[in-house]
Amino acid sequence: MRVPKMRTVIREHVFDADYNALRSSVQRTREFVEGAENVLSRQPDSGYRLAERSNVWFFAGHGLVLYYCFDDDNVIFLSLQKSQVISDQGS
Repeated sequence: MRVPKMRTVIREHVFDADYNALRSSVQRTREFVEGAENVLSRQPDSGYRLAERSNVWFFAGHGLVLYYCFDDDNVIFLSLQKSQVISDQGS
């Protein structure tokens, strides 16, 4: 079995600011980001592409959404946001 190539994870300044703002208010932020690094550095297409021709992907869990892009060598973490739950129930 072939081992996937490990990419370097780069955190943009916006991502770092988002992370610092969320880590005290969202439980398990650190664990989510560490897990995302582990998965996405090996298989960056494990997330979901925002749109068919977009270079931006997202990876979600624990009430958070991580936005990122990648190439053959790097995974770039762009932003980290609280997830927005959309309800289809009437008001």
